[in-house]
Amino acid sequence: MNDTRNFVVKLTNLSDGTGETFIKKVDVTQFQPQALPIPWTHMKLWSYAYDIKQMNVGLFWEGVPNQPLIILGGFANAVDMGFAGGIWNNATQPTGNVLLSTYNQVAGQSSYTIILHFKKGAGTPAG
Repeated sequence: MNDTRNFVVKLTNLSDGTGETFIKKVDVTQFQPQALPIPWTHMKLWSYAYDIKQMNVGLFWEGVPNQPLIILGGFANAVDMGFAGGIWNNATQPTGNVLLSTYNQVAGQSSYTIILHFKKGAGTPAG
């Protein structure tokens, strides 16, 4: 889903054991509406669902410096942060992009499926 206010991204991986470190998984230049020439630099994570086996996954807002967004681990769970207004992008000099790192993975045994629902905003933290 990608409209003027929302987008949803699904991330999946079966680990080969080498891991991922600050890999850009959400690139806002790929999701911005065609009619709007500026990227969505200020957004919030509205809800997420995940199933992670035998590893931990860290998501980070890209910026200077990168800022932790959430650390995930364990079996299936779904979290709706809408009641609290979402998790704001608090990176200094935010790009709007989201990075992913994995920790403690085991080759052929570790995997993740993560679904992220974002609310977009352009130019201000208030969106």
